[in-house]
Amino acid sequence: MRNKVTAAIKKYNMLNEGDTVITALSGGADSVCLLHFLLSIKEKYNLTVLAAHVNHMLRGEEAQRDENFCRELCAKYDVPFFLKRENIRSLAQTNGESEELCGRNVRYRFFAKISGENNAKIATAHTASDNLETVLYHICRGTSLNGVKGIPPVRGNIIRPLLFITRREVEAYCTAENLSFVQDSTNSEDTYVRNKIRHFVVPVLKDINPRVENAVSGLSQDLLEVNTYLEKQAQKVSQSALLPDGTYSCKILLDAPNAILNCTLVLLCKEKNYYPDRIKISLCREILEHSGTVTLSDTCSAVSKQGKFRIINDPTGNPFMEKTLTSGLHFCYNGKNYSFEEVKKEHAESGADVLDIRFLRQPVTIRTRREGDVFTFSKRNVTKSLKKLMNEEKIPAEKRDALLLVAVGSTVLWLEGIGTSKDGAPDDYSGKKIQITVREEAEHA
Repeated sequence: MRNKVTAAIKKYNMLNEGDTVITALSGGADSVCLLHFLLSIKEKYNLTVLAAHVNHMLRGEEAQRDENFCRELCAKYDVPFFLKRENIRSLAQTNGESEELCGRNVRYRFFAKISGENNAKIATAHTASDNLETVLYHICRGTSLNGVKGIPPVRGNIIRPLLFITRREVEAYCTAENLSFVQDSTNSEDTYVRNKIRHFVVPVLKDINPRVENAVSGLSQDLLEVNTYLEKQAQKVSQSALLPDGTYSCKILLDAPNAILNCTLVLLCKEKNYYPDRIKISLCREILEHSGTVTLSDTCSAVSKQGKFRIINDPTGNPFMEKTLTSGLHFCYNGKNYSFEEVKKEHAESGADVLDIRFLRQPVTIRTRREGDVFTFSKRNVTKSLKKLMNEEKIPAEKRDALLLVAVGSTVLWLEGIGTSKDGAPDDYSGKKIQITVREEAEHA
């Protein structure tokens, strides 16, 4: 076992001289093995070894037992111990997440916090057995190539020294070194999908090949190398397809080979913190060819229109906003500063958007768009629905609900980004005007 772990550390450059390493310590056999091994090579690498434990408060006295065990183990080895308690069940309900996902997010946020405070790497005790279960889980979900490559040996400052040894080898190490550890009673339950895979699927695969963990680990390494190459090519494609308005050319994307196109779509989704399965990728490819929208999640969509593709967050737009226009009004909305100042005709800034002052004699509102709004162009004297105007001006769908306008009823006097309409434009007899200024908040910082 030692030789395998040492080889993995060297191959993937997991540790360097003088590193500080945080061991993610649950108290189970895997994490106890990891902590013991890191301490055994502490002098060789001049390591500073820390340990962090999260009490999820899901198993009552058993969870407290695990916390106490980890604290006592660290005291025995003189390892600095960091603890976080979190009511995962309550937090998961609040966030609308599964307890498994919520617990994972809490753990990694905690580890990241300690890592930042100590300039440390994070060592997790994932094994080849965990990798096998993860790959099978992703396959069942309908993953892309990205999921089949399994758990990466290194991701950022997270290292996994035990990734190429099995759970059985871990337990043999603990026996040989006379290491005690705790057992999580939920590991014997079939409530969680991963436990079902562990208890029912893996035994059948081991009947076919007793070294199935090693076989899948080898496949994962091969796919990791393939995926690394594809990601480099996908980066080139995305950069060449990127248009000045932040969208991507459908034609350039579709010219890429299928494998690279799929990887490019995965990268674009990941930039919006969404991790797609192969079904979603297939749907995105369809709209690249034929236009349309794919709902990726509750807050994320892919849109293809007029030869342009983009992934958008919060596709439903911003909440409706409305307030009464008054002279000298200043406010902030959606990261911008809006100013409506009364100025004399000759003092208006060149090129600034202006309204006729007479409109202040009647109720005038500043708001976001709504059904039925119309805009009349001054020069062409053509009236169009706001929806049609935005389509013609190619304003991205995700930005439309965030734009403000000034209106009397459904008659738009001014629209952000377009300017003043014929209905709102001052005439030659107007001595004063309302000058409208819109600036990003950063401009005032």
